[in-house]
Amino acid sequence: MKTAIILFALAFPTTFAQAQSINDDCSNASAIGFGLTPFSTLGASDDGPGLPAECDEGFGNGFGSDIWYTLIPDQSAGIIVSTCDAADFDTRLALYTECDGDLIACNDDGSGCSGYTSRMNFTGVEGETYLLRVGGFDGERGTGTISVEYGDG
Repeated sequence: MKTAIILFALAFPTTFAQAQSINDDCSNASAIGFGLTPFSTLGASDDGPGLPAECDEGFGNGFGSDIWYTLIPDQSAGIIVSTCDAADFDTRLALYTECDGDLIACNDDGSGCSGYTSRMNFTGVEGETYLLRVGGFDGERGTGTISVEYGDG
């Protein structure tokens, strides 16, 4: 039986490598803490609302292949969320009050970030739950590391 499973996996490696992650939908967002978190949007679908005009930094509002995280600060302070210089594709970030809730912050291309990676900041409130959406500009996909830290940005 093990041989059959291994042969099946070898015959369809793309299927396994492109499998959707558990946090592909907002309703299944994974908890993210402060520090560094590796991520992948390979195989991710589109599960977010359209972005408003204020998120257009000159290249449109295309945002897709997204994954979701819940973020709960343990203090009220400025928070920086970043994929700056830490992803292999053109990333986009957005932060919401809840699934289908109000948009709090967004970023397409962070100032000083290479490869069209992103950095956004917002003022967090201790104990509040925020929904972080990480995806690609116009549906680009890839891997990287998200940094979440306190600071003014």
